[in-house]
Amino acid sequence: MHRATSPVAAATLAALCLFCGRRPAETAPPDICGEFRCEGENPRGGTYLASVSIAKQEGTYAVKWTLPHGGHGGVGILEGDMLSVSWLSKEGVGIVVYKVRNDGDTLVGRWAQLDGDGRTFSEVLSRSAEQKKSPRMARGGDLSGRLTAGRPAGRSLPQTERAYRIRPPAALAQRGGGG
Repeated sequence: MHRATSPVAAATLAALCLFCGRRPAETAPPDICGEFRCEGENPRGGTYLASVSIAKQEGTYAVKWTLPHGGHGGVGILEGDMLSVSWLSKEGVGIVVYKVRNDGDTLVGRWAQLDGDGRTFSEVLSRSAEQKKSPRMARGGDLSGRLTAGRPAGRSLPQTERAYRIRPPAALAQRGGGG
């Protein structure tokens, strides 16, 4: 049996198809650059503590873990709220995938090693309270805004407003710190 479709129903269906097929607006990536405290579990059943620094390099992120008996280095790609990092150390190579939370102040991840037995392990990166409160520039970014100067209207000098952008020196931005 064939039913006739009303113009209103057809228009509604077309609008739903267009709406459902739309991608959400792109948002700015979270600020994940800076210094973190790292807590994780190791393959031997214990836990470890480390410090981790993350610095943006073009479209990737340089990640460095500093542990009491050495360190790891890696390169990562941020896609939405997921940071995937391949890493290399004297013990081997591996991957860690983090879910970025709290505007980049916490990264919750799972990691695995290439020569491992197929198990995965947890790792959490957290900013210190001091890092959370520090401005973006101290975490390797830049500061921007508007500055109003002069006297109020009606005086001899008019008020002016200027945009500003302050960038840290290149060496500090590469390290992920500025202050």
